[in-house]
Amino acid sequence: MSEMATAVSQALPTQALAQLNFDAARPLLEKLPFPALWVGQDYELRWANAATPLQRPEGKCHECLHGYDRPCDSQGHGPCRSLRAAAQGLTCEFVHAHRVGGGLELFKVVALPMDQGVLEFHIPIDENFSRDALTGLLNRPAIEQVTRQGIRLMRRLRQQCAVVMLDLDRFKRINDTHGHAAGDAYLRAVGQVLRRETRSTDLVGRWGGEEFLLFMPGCDRRGAAAKVHGLLEALRELRVDFHGSSIHTTTSAGIWAGYPRTRFEHIYEVSDAALYQAKAEGRNRYCFAQEHLSPPQAGAQGPRYQTEQFA
Repeated sequence: MSEMATAVSQALPTQALAQLNFDAARPLLEKLPFPALWVGQDYELRWANAATPLQRPEGKCHECLHGYDRPCDSQGHGPCRSLRAAAQGLTCEFVHAHRVGGGLELFKVVALPMDQGVLEFHIPIDENFSRDALTGLLNRPAIEQVTRQGIRLMRRLRQQCAVVMLDLDRFKRINDTHGHAAGDAYLRAVGQVLRRETRSTDLVGRWGGEEFLLFMPGCDRRGAAAKVHGLLEALRELRVDFHGSSIHTTTSAGIWAGYPRTRFEHIYEVSDAALYQAKAEGRNRYCFAQEHLSPPQAGAQGPRYQTEQFA
């Protein structure tokens, strides 16, 4: 949470906010540099401060803020998370993501019970919280959360997306031959390549060690293949000079692409399995997990794999 958000938490303790007199708190809420909004149990937006960007001045909160035709968190199946908590007199905090200018923005929601509704703070996530210190990419909690949210968003919009697992081939050999400092230098360079070679709407994070996750909203199978082919080429050509040695290796990838109709856990599982298939077939290539590629109204396919060697 940012320093400003911490200051707000201290100025308006949770218990006080739960019983908040809105008129007394409004002058402070108006001065906040991030969105604060009062939402009724019927999703009607009752009030928002000046920092809240609105697509519509009146209506349901999801319509006014994001142009969605259904509540953000529930896909139309009951109240959203913050309203469910507020109905029980409880506060809640969670990380959320929404479509912004063709991409996704990650922020923290602090939701506090109000009379017949909820008061929400939408707090931008501190870069130090969401970034991997070594590569500068999103860290694992951040990339996992934003991918989960992105999959739900693509399902609601009936758009395709792609989830890609990337793993550096024989990375342990770099550490064993040149030392861990060399491995860190190589990972930093990989982070630079991944930021440079991905679209502004893509999200990429370090999943752990030498493994990375890439989420591409609005990307079909052909687009995913073209993008991953280019990434593998750029990473294969990467050379890092370290104490007179030129360090390089190849990369393998597993790709899921299509219309999402399952949860993140399953999509991650099959894309990770496709990655291991690419490793088993010789590395330096990508492998597709071909499922859920047809439009949402069609029947689901069982998992199959298609491999393309990177030349």
